[in-house]
Parts: sequence; C-alpha cells; structure tokens
Amino acid sequence: MNQIFNFLDRLSNENLEFSLAYKTKKIIQINIDAGSEFWKVEYGESGLESIKIFSPRGNVCEISEELLENLFNRTQRAWSVCANDLKIEVVGNYTFYGVAGDRFEAPVYLPEFGSAKGTLLFLPNSDSVAIDAAHDCGFYLSIIDPSKYDYYDAKFFKKTLIDFTWKSERKSAPLWYIKG
Repeated sequence: MNQIFNFLDRLSNENLEFSLAYKTKKIIQINIDAGSEFWKVEYGESGLESIKIFSPRGNVCEISEELLENLFNRTQRAWSVCANDLKIEVVGNYTFYGVAGDRFEAPVYLPEFGSAKGTLLFLPNSDSVAIDAAHDCGFYLSIIDPSKYDYYDAKFFKKTLIDFTWKSERKSAPLWYIKG
C-alpha cells in the first residue's frame, strides 16, 4: 500500500492532475492528465497492476515501474533533448535567488535566450512569488503550456527559441537559429 501512497505523493509534488477510482475488488485506478497524454495506472494489493498511456504519438499498455518515471519532469526532459539536438545550453530545475536573497526554482533555464540574464520557463501552476522574483531579477519569463512542451518537437521548439531571441554574448547563435 505504501507504493501507491508514494506514487500519489509524487503526482501531487509534480502538480499533475489526477483522480482515483475504485475499479474492481481491490484495484485502484489513477487517471492522470499528463499534458499531451492521458494515463491510467492501476494498483492492486501486490503493487502495480497495469499502465495504459493514451498519446497522440501512439498508445502504450504495459506494466513497468520504469515507465512510470516518464510521468515526472516531462518538461525538463523535453528541453534536455532539445539542448542535445540544437546544441544550446539548458538547465532543468534551475535555482535562482530573488533580490531579497530568497531561494526559488524554475523548471527550465535558457541562459542564451530572451535577455542578458536568460529566460526562465515556468508552468501554469508555478509559484507566482517565484515568477515575480524572476521578473524583478531581470530574467525573460515565459509560462509554457505543459501539453505542448512535455515532449520534444524540433520544429516547434526552434520556433519558440527564435521567438525568445538569441542574447548570448559568449558565443554566436547556432546555424539553425540564423537560418530561422
């Protein structure tokens, strides 16, 4: 039973919307809105029973604890793939300090885009105090839709980055950016 409670805690900490249903005798179904995907995860007395993922990229039905990890840090992982593909700097779960010295975290930091201090990406459910602190510190800000940024689509991410504008003084803009 601890397994299901740990999983529910992680969902809550990730701010993923979910609902519970007592499906059949001793099976609890967790329905999860995971941005561009909808997940149905079932737990029984002995632990994980099934996972069903409904996605525009194809549906999945299997049982795998490792697969559950794909629910978490989706936006950060998509931007990490973007960094590797487009050869840009991306920092996930970025810690910054407000003008009063308070510690805050942003899901994604793009130091080469948006302003001299870079761009911080927040999700709609991000802490408004952190967003205000980032603004006060001079970061360029964007609140992104997790259903559009939870998997990497090169064309879409390039368009977003071009909209943010290249601001790095340390190195030249990459060729894909110059060609636009």
